[in-house]
Amino acid sequence: MEDGSGGRCVAPGGGLVSGKRLRGSRLSQFKCAAENTLTFTIDHLGIAVKSLSAAKSIYETLGLTASDEEVVEGEQVRVAMLPVGESRLELLEATSESSAVAKFIAKRGEGLHHVCLRVPDLNAIVERLKQDGVRLVSNEIKVGAGGHRYVFVHPSSAGGVLLELVEGGH
Repeated sequence: MEDGSGGRCVAPGGGLVSGKRLRGSRLSQFKCAAENTLTFTIDHLGIAVKSLSAAKSIYETLGLTASDEEVVEGEQVRVAMLPVGESRLELLEATSESSAVAKFIAKRGEGLHHVCLRVPDLNAIVERLKQDGVRLVSNEIKVGAGGHRYVFVHPSSAGGVLLELVEGGH
């Protein structure tokens, strides 16, 4: 059902409402999706590579400019970011054979490692995911490249995709 502004409305119990437009006092019984929606955007795509310098080459040939490399000790990776429109590509090179990226490359080869969504309130999202029984790679929010707070959703809870959630902007 619409609220007159084009948004979908849900009943107090959470179910979608169907039928004619709600007006006046009946409208106040429902929460409209536009009022209850968090804004998510794609922050970056993480790409596991054996060598940052080799991987950067193709992107620089295309005219993209890589950021300075940064080591993220907690994940045992060296990272370079390449801005692409409103998003970025994150190249990930393992700094240890025991890192998740090294294990990923050993098992699957170089390639797309994860999708990262930028979220407005990471604490609230993580609490909601935990309440809903979503499996996280770690139950703790960590600090990564650029000082950004992040958490990973396990692929078993995200349709086979390793999903990173990061708070704030670039």
